[in-house]
Amino acid sequence: MLDGGNGPRSCGFVASCHIKGRSMIRNFRRFLQIPQNRCSPPGVLLTVCGVILWGGLLAVGWLLTAHFDHTPGPKGSSPSRWPESSQLTRHAGRMTLLLFAHPRCPCTLASLSQLQLVLSRTQVPIDCHVVFMAPPHLNAQWVSSPNVVKAEAISKASVVLDRSAVETRRFSAATSGQVLLYDAAGRLSFSGGITPSRGHAAECAGTHALIQLLNHRPTRTGFASTFGCPLFKNPSPCPNN
Repeated sequence: MLDGGNGPRSCGFVASCHIKGRSMIRNFRRFLQIPQNRCSPPGVLLTVCGVILWGGLLAVGWLLTAHFDHTPGPKGSSPSRWPESSQLTRHAGRMTLLLFAHPRCPCTLASLSQLQLVLSRTQVPIDCHVVFMAPPHLNAQWVSSPNVVKAEAISKASVVLDRSAVETRRFSAATSGQVLLYDAAGRLSFSGGITPSRGHAAECAGTHALIQLLNHRPTRTGFASTFGCPLFKNPSPCPNN
């Protein structure tokens, strides 16, 4: 029995909502291009669950990527003074800037772009080397990699192919893109990276500190995290620094 004569209007309202709901479902189906026979309630439920799952997976993937991009690489214990055994060129009375890299690390292209930026912000004469670790017997893939080509285009830097990673180990570099700056007296004044994350070419604490030091200005820190691929699976300090 219907109460107070309001039943038919209530039923009409419910029916209207039902029709509108079905219309919304059809529109949603068309948007997702779902076959007509899947407009039944179970089909719609599966579709909605699928969309939610798909969105969740996208969110998880984005979070994992962001976490990876902002996780710094391992850091080695670089020598506090210039190793006398090093074969890298260093002139007395000049600062020496080193960037250690893997020829195939895609993150390093951003580090090389930042290196070019840093060098453009100083007129102080320095010795700058981009040191690429390389196998004893070089092949064309190593010598002509995008990283090596980009480094060779930096006018104020020289490219060094470090066979068997002798210099890389000597300076205990552990992550591709790691920068070391030694002052005119051969003392380590900066160690770290010059990008804010993996493969992201932008100014950061490392670039600011390096520019300050190269221009003989004070800086708050001489260290910054390096974002790049590990140079070795199990990086360890070289015992013969």
